[in-house]
Amino acid sequence: KKWYHEFYDTSRPRDLHWFSHVTEDHLGNIYVCGFNSKAAVTGNRLIVKLNKEGTVLWFKEIASPGFANRFMYVQERPDHNMILIGSLFDLQLRSDSVLISIMDPLGNVLSEFTVPKNYYTAAYWRCRPTIDGNIICAGGLQRNEDPNGNDFRNGFAHKLNMDGKILWEQEYSAVDSLVELFFNLGLSRDGGFYFGGISWLPEIYESRNWLVRVDSNGCLIPGCNPVGITEKESYPEHYVLAPNPAQEDLYVYSNEYHYKASEISIFNEWGTQVYSSRIETAYKQKINLSQFSAGIYYYVIHRANQKLQSGRFVKI
Repeated sequence: KKWYHEFYDTSRPRDLHWFSHVTEDHLGNIYVCGFNSKAAVTGNRLIVKLNKEGTVLWFKEIASPGFANRFMYVQERPDHNMILIGSLFDLQLRSDSVLISIMDPLGNVLSEFTVPKNYYTAAYWRCRPTIDGNIICAGGLQRNEDPNGNDFRNGFAHKLNMDGKILWEQEYSAVDSLVELFFNLGLSRDGGFYFGGISWLPEIYESRNWLVRVDSNGCLIPGCNPVGITEKESYPEHYVLAPNPAQEDLYVYSNEYHYKASEISIFNEWGTQVYSSRIETAYKQKINLSQFSAGIYYYVIHRANQKLQSGRFVKI
C-alpha cells in the first residue's frame, strides 16, 4: 500500500520543518526525525512515529532554551528503544555539541547527553549503521576557537555503539585548506568507509569535492594509527593499558598493591570473551596480541565479584 502524508496538520503557521532521516522498527512502524528551524527563532528537534499505513501515532517537538538543536539520525536498538543523534548549538558560545538521546517507543526520553569532547565545536552531518551493529558518523570539528572568529573546521568521524559511546575518533585535514567538512558517507565492501564533502581553498576562493577512504578503524588507506580511546579511564591511577593502539604486545601496568591478584577479561566487539588472565598487583604484565585480529576490544579488570576498571583498546 502506498501513501502520502504532509505534516501541515501538525505544524504551526510559518514553521520550517526539515526531516533528516527515516527508519523502520522491527514491527514496521516508521520513525522520522529532523528539526524545526523557525520555532522560537532558534530551532527545535522533531521526532515523529507513524504506523505502516502512514497514520501519525505521535509527533514531538523538543526545545532546549538557549540552544538551536536538531535530530539528524534515528535507529532502533536491540532492546527496541530508539537512539537519536543530533546536535545542540549554543547561541552564546556559537558552537555545536553532539547530542545523543535514547527514547522508548512511546517517545519518552530515557537518557540524554552530549558526547564528551575536547574541542570547540563539532557536529555530525551523516550517520549510517555498520555491519558490526554499531554506528558510523561523519561531519566537521574545530579543536579551538579562533580569536578572529575564523572557521577552521576539519573533517572527522566517530564510530559509536548503540549506547552512544565513542569507540574511536579520527580527524582528517587536506593540505592548504581552511574549512573541511564531510556531508556524506558510504560503506566499502572490505568493512571500511568512504567520507565525502568539501575542502575550501581560501587562496583561490573556491571549494573542491573531497573524498576520503578509510579502513574499519577509520585509518586512511594505506595505513595509519587509529585514535583509540577518547574517554578517560574510570581509575587511571590503578591500571594503565599501553600502548593504545597496540600492534604486537599490550602491557597492563598495575599501580596498586593488594594481597589478592586481580583478573583481566577481554571481549571482542560482539561480546565474546577472547582472553582472560591474572594480574599480579604492583606489576607489569604483557599480553601478546598475535592471535588478535585488528579491531576494537573491551576489557574488564575485576577482583572476585568487584569490578575495578573497564575500557577499550585498539589492535592494529
